[in-house]
Amino acid sequence: MYWDEVIGVQVTDTDGGAIGTVIDCYRAGGAEVYVLRTPDGGELDLPAIASVIVAFKPRDGVIIADLTGSELTPRPPARARPGRRVNPART
Repeated sequence: MYWDEVIGVQVTDTDGGAIGTVIDCYRAGGAEVYVLRTPDGGELDLPAIASVIVAFKPRDGVIIADLTGSELTPRPPARARPGRRVNPART
């Protein structure tokens, strides 16, 4: 399996609820980790290990994860950095 086949796949829980969409992958300690964008805009690092991944068929658009009992929690959405305000009267 190539990482580009996993990116963009929707990950659901065992009840069919959306956990997030894979936006990136990396390897840590011999295991792959999928970075998910959660429905609220946050991120979650999901380890691709048998105790978490229940079904893995990314070519069919299916990745099912069971987070029951895990300590995996999404990072909140990044806050927008304050920027310069443009005065509409000056444009």
